[in-house]
Amino acid sequence: MSHVRMDGAQLPSIEHAIHKAKTSALFKKSTIELQKDSEPGGSLFGLNNTLDNTVIVFAGGEPIKLKHIVVGAIGISGGTAEQDQAVASFAVEKYNYNVK
Repeated sequence: MSHVRMDGAQLPSIEHAIHKAKTSALFKKSTIELQKDSEPGGSLFGLNNTLDNTVIVFAGGEPIKLKHIVVGAIGISGGTAEQDQAVASFAVEKYNYNVK
């Protein structure tokens, strides 16, 4: 387990990044995949209120898989949703490229 924070990054991004990674690992999905179903009317509505409100259901969390088995996760926070997702996706793609 590791955590890195850029100088000057907003303090809430620390917990957001950690919780995004935890959510991705627990549910074996990208946090952005969980977003739609957890909105009002969705089959997972209220999911973000579980586990002491540590479940994050917006962009930036990605599971890390090895041969289709989740072995970890990454959580990115501090930018826009699009930026967080782009960085998380890039990191996972880079990891998978190096494992092959």
